[in-house]
Amino acid sequence: VWGTTYNTRNNVTTDAGAGFEQTLTGMTVGIDSRNGIPEGIATLGAFMGYSHSHIGFDRGGHGSVGSYSLGGYVSWEHESGFYL
Repeated sequence: VWGTTYNTRNNVTTDAGAGFEQTLTGMTVGIDSRNGIPEGIATLGAFMGYSHSHIGFDRGGHGSVGSYSLGGYVSWEHESGFYL
């Protein structure tokens, strides 16, 4: 089992007054399994995540969005070091 979180804040200013402030927060969690197979190792896994972003503009206006992610992955490593 693994997980990661992130949180960023951007504050952009311009001479023209078109600056903005944005925040982005989120997290991703997953699980994977390494399995010995002939001549190598296979790793199978799945993950899911959520993030939220909010932006406010210096000249007025704002917006926000939330997003979800879900996926899977597979990798294979040959005993020689070659991998896919």
